[in-house]
Amino acid sequence: MSATLATHDPPRHHDNTQPPKTTGALPNVGILAGLIALPLYLFSAAVIYILYLVEIRNVRNALHDQQWRTVATAQQYANANFSAMGTDVMYLARHSLLRHWLDTNDDMARRRLEQDWLAFASYHGDYDQVRFIDNIGQEQVRVSRETGQPGIVAPPLLQDKSQRYYFKAAASLDPNALYVSPLDLNVEHEQIQVPLRPTLRIATPVVDSAGQRRGVFVLNYLADRLLSRVRSLASDGPSTLWLANGQGHWILGPTAADEWGMVLAERSDKKLSNDHPLLWPAMRAGAESGRLATGEALYTYARVTPAVEIATDGTNEKVALAPTLEQTLYVVGHLPQSTIDELTSPIAARLAAAYGFIALMLTGIAWLAAFYYRDKQTALQHFKQSEQRFQCLIMAAPDAVVVSDAQGVIRLINEQTERMFGYRESELLGKSIDVLVPERVARLHAEHRKKFIQHPTVRPMAERRELSARRKDGSEFPAAISLSPIETDDGLLVFSCVRDVSEQKAAERQVRELNRTLQSRNTELESLNRELDAFARSVSHDLRAPLRSVDGFTQALLEDHAREMSDAARNHAARIKAGVGRMNQLIEDLLRLSRIGRMELRKEPVDLSAVAADILKELAGNGSSRAVRLKIAPNLTAHGDRRLLRIALENILSNAWKFTSKRPDAAIEFGREVIDGTPAFFVRDNGAGFDMAYANKLFIPFQRLHSGDEFPGTGIGLSIVSRIIQKHGGRIWTDAALGKGATFYFTLPG
Repeated sequence: MSATLATHDPPRHHDNTQPPKTTGALPNVGILAGLIALPLYLFSAAVIYILYLVEIRNVRNALHDQQWRTVATAQQYANANFSAMGTDVMYLARHSLLRHWLDTNDDMARRRLEQDWLAFASYHGDYDQVRFIDNIGQEQVRVSRETGQPGIVAPPLLQDKSQRYYFKAAASLDPNALYVSPLDLNVEHEQIQVPLRPTLRIATPVVDSAGQRRGVFVLNYLADRLLSRVRSLASDGPSTLWLANGQGHWILGPTAADEWGMVLAERSDKKLSNDHPLLWPAMRAGAESGRLATGEALYTYARVTPAVEIATDGTNEKVALAPTLEQTLYVVGHLPQSTIDELTSPIAARLAAAYGFIALMLTGIAWLAAFYYRDKQTALQHFKQSEQRFQCLIMAAPDAVVVSDAQGVIRLINEQTERMFGYRESELLGKSIDVLVPERVARLHAEHRKKFIQHPTVRPMAERRELSARRKDGSEFPAAISLSPIETDDGLLVFSCVRDVSEQKAAERQVRELNRTLQSRNTELESLNRELDAFARSVSHDLRAPLRSVDGFTQALLEDHAREMSDAARNHAARIKAGVGRMNQLIEDLLRLSRIGRMELRKEPVDLSAVAADILKELAGNGSSRAVRLKIAPNLTAHGDRRLLRIALENILSNAWKFTSKRPDAAIEFGREVIDGTPAFFVRDNGAGFDMAYANKLFIPFQRLHSGDEFPGTGIGLSIVSRIIQKHGGRIWTDAALGKGATFYFTLPG
């Protein structure tokens, strides 16, 4: 045994161990902490605000850069499409097949030209029409995608395009010039096609080998993929991407109802220039691209300028077309201020939380500093109070407390030590702790104490060691002891807590005795169960053997001597045979009842609805011509032993079947209801019923509420049901009325 307290003189034992109250004025910690924390708060707030401004600027710059990359990508994609279209137009307009047909006007040359254009349109899915229009505006050759697949248009279906703006514009150009139409909707036979087909037309004059103008070559470009690509570029970012023409009409707008106002008269007022009056003048100022930030949104815009490389004298020359207002396109990125606020609001919340955390830390630091300052002034007073409190805790401990030094000399004890060992404090202080150890183990205890001092560790009281302590009168008692070594300025002290476990040991002996008694009784019970099993087997064999003899000889009398017997004799023999059957059934039911109590439950999920349906199907199929209305609630499941639950349901449903046998409108129902907050299964019938005054007899073996002549049976079936339900931890009860049927309820805990 050992413990911990650093004192210069052995502490004296006092009845009153309340620590003295602190006297003298102490520094006001709250004011001191406030003076320390205030400048730290202000400095931290300034740093957090600067971080907030930097974070906001970084987020805005990132949003600007992302929006600019999206707009620039859309601009480059559109320009690349214009360049590719121009190259295709110049290639086809100067192709030898076209010039050969123009020079010869040969049908074979025309068919070869049509097949070449058909192959071109099949490969380039974005082109809707490939056409040659002569000098007077009449289509001469056209490959069109009107049915979804490119096809050659028959000559009777070729149209007059002399009044179309793109024909007039292209016919007036130099042979090496290109015309790019405004992006609008395709028109066939003076009607806008529905669904809308965004179309761009690129045309160039065509000359024959002699250099004579022969007409105009036109490519119709389906712009759906171009527009879809432009719109999809903004799908991964917060900005919306728009497309407008030089007049401010929407081509890709905020909504589909805003688009194509330059073609659809009912949308003519839907314009970017109307909806965003600050943006439109900036876009029209002349710069190819730019940014504009307003209080409502951030805009980034870029102008799309059609350009194409044209082969001239064996070199490639990139020619920029001078678009009109209608031909000019603007890509516009739009980021609402509300979206920017949503993206930047977490910054303020995060920094506010950071400031709160920093302020909390600074508050803690300020308080720690204030406490440290105050503690320096009052350290001695607190030390004395702590020492007094420590002594109070030891004195108030429920166990005996003994504090000893490294040499085993007792330095401190509490009152419980005096009561437990019979010594006064003055008799133990300064003495070796070995006086509290039985003499027979004193030498061994001294060796253990030396080893403990060399390697001191906490030893909890819960360790199961058979220890004993010695009182002043020499008597011994079993003890539980915990050891707690503590290093102090005066060296190692060992804090020992001693508990008298005499009552606990007596209780353990009593428990062991009870366990032996219980084991003996279990052995007797197992022997009785084996004897009961042997008796049941003996009863089954010894009773059934004579019954089988009686049944057999009775059957022989009826078969061999029926003619010699009178009607009364035959009736007596039949009654003997029926009685033997009832006795045999009674024996079977008794054996079943005895076995159920000893059967081990094998619980599993059981579909009671399926089991009930199977039982009723068997009852209805046993040669019965009865019409019974059956109702089984679906999907009723329980957790239990499948074999025993089937036996229980067989008995209950068989009873319902039996007691409804005299009802022409017989009905049997199996279901589940919630009764007093607990789910309960039930079997309900409209049969003979019974008087509830005798309900307490139902589940007692051999108790019957109806005569055997009226309804045959042994009176054991419901006893079997009751025992099965109780074995599952449930209960069974009934509700009935004489002549009005009966309902059997039972519960099966999960």
